[in-house]
Amino acid sequence: MTSTFADPVEAEARRLLWERIQRLPWYPPMKPAEREAAVRADVNRYWRTMLPEAVQGLQARHATTAAKQAA
Repeated sequence: MTSTFADPVEAEARRLLWERIQRLPWYPPMKPAEREAAVRADVNRYWRTMLPEAVQGLQARHATTAAKQAA
């Protein structure tokens, strides 16, 4: 996943979904290129389902960074 997105929440949601799909055996044995294309299509289709987790993760990351800067 080497694309850049203007919205950091969308980028985080896509990253989370990509990682989750990669860990799960959702696809039957496929050639690597076919599997990557299927994963990419699912990420493009369903990334919005990861929005709550993406927002939570970004907020936690921001809070950690702010706390480190304040210390």
